[in-house]
Amino acid sequence: MLDRHVRYRVEEAVGWVVLDRPEAMNALSEEVFADLFDVVRAANDDPEIRVLIVTGAGPHFCAGGDLSWEQELDEAAATRLMRLNSHLSFELRHAPQPVIGAVRGWCLGGGNELQLHFDVTIAADTARFGWPETRWGALPFFYTPQLLPLVVGERAAREMLLFGRSYTAGQALEMGLINAVVPDGELEDEARRWAAELAVRSASALRLVKLGLNGMGDMLRIAANHEAGIVSKAVAAPGYQDEVSGFFRTDKAARRPVPAPARVRS
Repeated sequence: MLDRHVRYRVEEAVGWVVLDRPEAMNALSEEVFADLFDVVRAANDDPEIRVLIVTGAGPHFCAGGDLSWEQELDEAAATRLMRLNSHLSFELRHAPQPVIGAVRGWCLGGGNELQLHFDVTIAADTARFGWPETRWGALPFFYTPQLLPLVVGERAAREMLLFGRSYTAGQALEMGLINAVVPDGELEDEARRWAAELAVRSASALRLVKLGLNGMGDMLRIAANHEAGIVSKAVAAPGYQDEVSGFFRTDKAARRPVPAPARVRS
C-alpha cells in the first residue's frame, strides 16, 4: 500500500486514513485521489477493520483541490479524474464498515466533498466548511450537487454551492452538515470514542443498515455521471484556465471564502 500522499495505520481494529500533504493544506490532486482510493479499497478488503477514521495531517483537514493542478486540466484528464472519483465515491459510501471523519481547520471544496461521503463527521471547533469553487470558475463535483441536498436540504445546499461562503463548525452543526463539535485538542480522542462504540456492534447489521441508507443517494448516481460530463466539458471551455488562475493573482487574505452571515437579524 502506498504511503505517498495518504498514510494508513491500524489501532485496535480501527483504520486511520490520514491525508498527508500538510505543506499544501492537504490539497487534493489526481495523485492524492489515487492514493486515497488505494488505501480505502485495501481497508475495505480487510475483514479485521471494524471502523475507518479519515483525517488530515497538520492544522487543516483539506483546503480543496490543488488549483495549480486544476488549472492545467484538459478534457481528457478531467474525464479520467471523474472516473477515479466515481470509484472512490463508491468505496467510501459502500465501505463495509462505518466511516468517521475527524476534521479540523479548513475543509473546503474537494475536502468538503470528501467529508460528505463519510457516515458521520466530528469537527474541531477550529473547523471551517465551504465550497468556494464558483468564485474561481471551478465546479463542485464528486457527487456533491446530488448528495448535499439530501444532507442539509435543498435551500441550504443551493446557498452553500452558489454563494461559496464559509461556515463555522457550530453553523455546520446547526445546518446538519456534521454531527458533533469538540475542542480542537480533543478531536482524535472523540473520534476514537465514536469508533469504539461502533466497533462492538454487529458488523453485518451495520453494513446492511448502510446499504439501506444509501438507497436514495444511489438513485442519483446517473445524475452524478452527468455531472462528471459537465465538469469534463467545463475545463475545456474558453476562459477556464484564466478564471482558475485568478486565485493566484488574488491577495492571500482575499482568497478566503466570505463568512456566512447571521441567520436572523433584528
